[in-house]
Amino acid sequence: MSASPELRAPCLARLRVLRDERGAQAGGIEAAELLLNGAERYAAGDLRGAADAWRPLVAQRSLPVRTEVFAALGEDALLERLESSRLRQDGFASAHLAHARAAQRAAAAGDAARARELAERVRDAWGAADVPVSAVARMRSLLEQLPR
Repeated sequence: MSASPELRAPCLARLRVLRDERGAQAGGIEAAELLLNGAERYAAGDLRGAADAWRPLVAQRSLPVRTEVFAALGEDALLERLESSRLRQDGFASAHLAHARAAQRAAAAGDAARARELAERVRDAWGAADVPVSAVARMRSLLEQLPR
């Protein structure tokens, strides 16, 4: 799903062949099918289709669904459920994109203290990166808008 646009379809096609050939041996066939269906829709730019395919997998938080799909569709409750475990983990330099999305949701909900805490975590963790990080810019902007 993260491959370049010209590689996505062939990669996913190969995964489908492998899943079809070896799926019965691998177990978890239903989850694999849902993941692959969602991945194919995501690669085609169909966010709604991807979200619909992955929705049954949300309870299995360890599965690699693309949470930004649910963020783009404004499905905040589902997104919070998916990202709850990530918020308890340390990502790169102790922050994860889930922290940035949670900061934005907290700000939208009027929880300035939580939004500030999360935004500062992302800013502090990634602010000195050797390349610009768009999440840092968003968190700095958010911090400027939050009341003290």
